[in-house]
Amino acid sequence: MSDLKIYLLNINTMEDPAESGLLRKAVCAERFEKALKHRFPDDRKRSLGAGIIARKIMEMNGMSEADIRFTKLGKPFADGIFFSISHSGAYALGVSAACEVGCDIELIRRMPEKLAEHYFHTQELEFIRKSHDRDKAFFRIWTLKESYLKMTGAGISGIRKTEVLVPEMSCGIDPEAEEKSVNFADVGTNVSRQDAAACIHMSEDVSGIKLPDTGICINAPDTAECFFRSFEYDGHSISVCTRRAPAEEAELINIMYTLSKL
Repeated sequence: MSDLKIYLLNINTMEDPAESGLLRKAVCAERFEKALKHRFPDDRKRSLGAGIIARKIMEMNGMSEADIRFTKLGKPFADGIFFSISHSGAYALGVSAACEVGCDIELIRRMPEKLAEHYFHTQELEFIRKSHDRDKAFFRIWTLKESYLKMTGAGISGIRKTEVLVPEMSCGIDPEAEEKSVNFADVGTNVSRQDAAACIHMSEDVSGIKLPDTGICINAPDTAECFFRSFEYDGHSISVCTRRAPAEEAELINIMYTLSKL
């Protein structure tokens, strides 16, 4: 079994928490109330989805949501467990590892040019400009930055001081031609569980995902040794940063969490 586990939950499989009190059973009361504070249904579902994944990671390590604490800059942590949570677009994302880890997911959409000009370094902007798909290139760089900052716990305030050094930047290779392939290998695991009291059904599809080393480096004032894995999934850009080099194959766990049909 890989020490790097990647959890994904498609929010389109969920009910709106504001319209389904049964989903209170899916997370702790504090997380549920936090989800309800969002104005739009998809934001509520993303927030709840992140909580569901956090609970799952805790359960798999013999702990509960009550064991999660936060640093002053908002990084979640628990004794003896290394994990990170993110959400965007149609997915909530979580990663657990045997060392410090950070992750980020972003729906690939039109690149916010003013944001790029404000936060990105000259070489990063040049990498985007030369790419056949500037939107994909932007979100690849953005998620790499975010995953590093979430691993270190520095927070979003450090994004302007963090420069991503992708191998293609220095050797003149087309970023699209050199994009790392992602291979999925079904490991034949399917888990299904129903909580009768809450009438909630959860199922998990577990696959192996091969993530070759990206060769990406980071340049920051307090650069820590780190290793990146970066890939696209269903129109989303995903990056994972770990303190130690993980195995090339990770576990990809797709969680479907829906109300049971009565």
